[in-house]
Amino acid sequence: MLPQPPTTAVVLDTLYGPQLGPAWAGQRVLWQGQPAWLSQETTRSRATATLTLPWLNAVVIAQSGDQATARALLDRIAARPGVGLEVPQAAARVFIQSFTGHDGDHQRRNATVTKQSDVQRLLADLRSLPTTTSARAACDGTWDPATATLTVRGPRGERTYAARFGRCHQVMAGTGVAASTDGRLLADIRRLVPNSGL
Repeated sequence: MLPQPPTTAVVLDTLYGPQLGPAWAGQRVLWQGQPAWLSQETTRSRATATLTLPWLNAVVIAQSGDQATARALLDRIAARPGVGLEVPQAAARVFIQSFTGHDGDHQRRNATVTKQSDVQRLLADLRSLPTTTSARAACDGTWDPATATLTVRGPRGERTYAARFGRCHQVMAGTGVAASTDGRLLADIRRLVPNSGL
C-alpha cells in the first residue's frame, strides 16, 4: 500500500473561553498590527505552522507536507480588530472563573452572578478600563500567576473577557485591543468569588 500524502488543512480555534485555554508559545511577531506568536514544527511527514493572536482570541493552525506551504496558508489570514472591549450595556448574568490554585484542590473558585446591581457593576468595571492598541504592551502566553475569566451573557450572546493580574495587568476580549486591569475590577471579582485566590 502506498503512503498517503499529507493532508493540507487549516484549523481556526479560540484561545480562551469560560474554561480559559492553552498557553501559547513561539516567536513574538507583529501580524497586521496585531501582537502575535508564530511557531513552526516539522515531523517526518507533516509541517505545522501555528499563529496565535491573543487580542483576537484566535489560534490558526496550518498543516501541510512542507513548511513553506503551511506558512503560506497563514499568509492568507486577515486580522480585523474592532473598537474597544465591546462591553454590553446590560446582561442577564456574568460567570466568573478564577484559574489560581491547582487541579484537584477541591476549591470552588467560580460564581454565577445574577444580582443586577452586581452585574451592572462588573460591566461598568470593564467599560471603565483604558484600552491599548500598542502591540508592544501585549502579555506573553503565560496565564500564571493570577487569571480569571468573566463570561457575560448579554442580549447578543456571550462574550468572555480574560482578565490577567499579577505581573501582566490586562483584559482581552477577542476584539483586537486589550485594556489595562485595575484594582476596582480585581476587588469586585474577589468580593463575588471570595475563594478566588486572586
